[in-house]
Amino acid sequence: MIRRRLVHAASNASICCTPASSHSSYGRRPLSTIISTTLPSHNLPTNSERNNRSDKPIKFRRRFSSLSNDVDSSNREAPIATTTTTIRHQRPIYVAATRQHVGKTSVSLALVSHFTKRFGTENVGYMKAVGQQCLRVWDEPVAVVSDENDDDGGIGNASKYNGDSDEESSQEKGKYVVIDKDVKLIRDHFQMYHLQYSDMSPILIPRGYTKNYLDGKIDHAGQMADIRRAYLNIVKSTAANAEKSRRGGRNDCGSVDTITICEGTGHAGVGSVVGAGNARVAAELGADIVLVANGGLGRAFDELELNRSLCLQYGVNIAGVVINKVQPDKFEQTRDYLTKAINQMWTGPNGEPAPPILGVVPDRPYLGCPALADVESHFGSVLLSGSDHRYRHYDVGSNVQ
Repeated sequence: MIRRRLVHAASNASICCTPASSHSSYGRRPLSTIISTTLPSHNLPTNSERNNRSDKPIKFRRRFSSLSNDVDSSNREAPIATTTTTIRHQRPIYVAATRQHVGKTSVSLALVSHFTKRFGTENVGYMKAVGQQCLRVWDEPVAVVSDENDDDGGIGNASKYNGDSDEESSQEKGKYVVIDKDVKLIRDHFQMYHLQYSDMSPILIPRGYTKNYLDGKIDHAGQMADIRRAYLNIVKSTAANAEKSRRGGRNDCGSVDTITICEGTGHAGVGSVVGAGNARVAAELGADIVLVANGGLGRAFDELELNRSLCLQYGVNIAGVVINKVQPDKFEQTRDYLTKAINQMWTGPNGEPAPPILGVVPDRPYLGCPALADVESHFGSVLLSGSDHRYRHYDVGSNVQ
């Protein structure tokens, strides 16, 4: 029932971010600068690298992180170049949390809202690689309008539908798929109709999935391949739309940026029993992690430190931290002392700066109270009158807002 409230509370938010000063080091830049590092298009690991992934996580991570200008261009792919526009695929952002019900979806909503306003909806992707709470929806193939006279070979140019380019796929009518419920929330709210549900929610863990995995009925390599394939399809979708925007003359600048927001499930280790923990999936995608924690000081930092250890194990960079549900009267205290703790404890041995606190979000108790729209949705009913009060929140029969 809180999903509708999250949309209205977070879609217009910017994570209540306290601006971070710009530094020359990667780890101290604000998030909008951090993600500006270009991710090589479709630079996913080979089968041999995937097989050695658990033994050499740091080397695997460096495959994606070696993106600075002094790297030999022969070791990485360049951004997609066109006659007038360069399509730059930004490094994906993976939103994880210290535990359940901390605010991953709220932060994901805020990030998607920010980047759709900045880059345009068609240039932003979203996925929840591993989901748990699911629902059944109708998934149609996404049409990509192509120019038959253009033979520049850009991604998505030759396909009528995303994914395959053969005649059979173009005749596909669609099908029912089971997806994580957060995927439907974000796709529908932001009208991200350039993405397919099946790509946005590639893996689900329903009841009995863990036993089947441990019994060998679910192949780990195939599971991770599904996640990578879904991510690449999202990259292709956003690239195709960026190319379409260029052809239509809607973009007259020198480059078009695309980015994908990946929402995790629970803390960094959730999913490890089936080989798909958040930290490992983030490493597979070459993503930077944003950690979300509840307000507090000692307990909040302890939980952050525990999750950080998993990120270090898989060589995943922590782009920043968001502190959610902070008591309003302790807002400045929480922000100041957690900043001190992170700077003191997470500064690297060679002076590498600690990741910044990207935002501190005060708690708003009324958001936990149901609104009439929640009751309407929960019971599948229709409000007969008073539609102007649909989004008012109520507590024990008393109107609190």
